[in-house]
Amino acid sequence: MLLALGATLALSGCAGSAPPNTEQRADVAHFVRSALDQSWAGDSRLNRPPTVEQTFVLPNGWGFRMQRCMNDTGFSAYRYDQQSGFTNGLERTSDRGTEGLAWYYCSELYPTYDMRYSDVDDGELASLYDYYSAWLVPCLRLAGVDVLNIPSAVQFRAGGLGYPGSWNPYLTARLPDSTVDTARVLQTCAPYPVGWAGEH
Repeated sequence: MLLALGATLALSGCAGSAPPNTEQRADVAHFVRSALDQSWAGDSRLNRPPTVEQTFVLPNGWGFRMQRCMNDTGFSAYRYDQQSGFTNGLERTSDRGTEGLAWYYCSELYPTYDMRYSDVDDGELASLYDYYSAWLVPCLRLAGVDVLNIPSAVQFRAGGLGYPGSWNPYLTARLPDSTVDTARVLQTCAPYPVGWAGEH
């Protein structure tokens, strides 16, 4: 079955032929992180994948932390105001390209003050790692997508930077350079086991 999936994806042109640019890569990275969130969370906007530890700050404190993080990622004109919210110089903020990727990165470092996280126990972590190593990584490889920096089971449970189990093969994969082709890969190679969404 995996061979058939690989052939289907190869024929659909997942590898992409045009040379990538920085904005395309940022769009794909942002697209994948959003897709992982949605796949994990089911229908609840309150559940997020366990990518960072919970940080509790007041709403205004969150805004200023986000401003500082966006400044640190290269958007020096980013400002937060309690009345008008976020601006990037005199321009509106954007959720695309490198700015969208930076925002996504910062929002994972500093989740909103009312955000709660799903708990994942040792048994669930073991199940996730088994799914990744036995099915998802081979599926991605048959689709022509190489996965880099695969942690051992012990490293996966330990978590390293962030929260235990935060790694997913999609996060260290060499994905296609367009969100359309990446969406095809996501549809073929599900990022989480069947029935995972909404249960945690």
